[in-house]
Amino acid sequence: MTKTELLHELEKQTYCGKLLGVEEVQLNENDFKKTNNIKWYLVSFMEIVDKVCKVRKISMYVFDAETENEAAYYEDKEPEQSIKVKEII
Repeated sequence: MTKTELLHELEKQTYCGKLLGVEEVQLNENDFKKTNNIKWYLVSFMEIVDKVCKVRKISMYVFDAETENEAAYYEDKEPEQSIKVKEII
C-alpha cells in the first residue's frame, strides 16, 4: 500500500473526522532509515466520536517513496478509535 492509499484508508474510518496534515520528520544523515530510503511521517487528524473530538498524531513509515516500489506502514500498530462514549442504559 502506498502513502496516499494508507492516508485514504485512514480518512475512511468512522472515527476520523478530518485529516489535518502530514509532516515529514527530518532524520540525521547517518540514520539507518534515511540510508535505506525510508521516510518517517507524523500524521495529524481529528478523532470525532459523537460529541467528543480530539487531535491525534500517528507515525507512518514509507519505504522507497515516489518509486514503483513505494510501501507505507503505520508504526507499531494500526490506528483505532480511542474515544470511549458511555452507553445510556
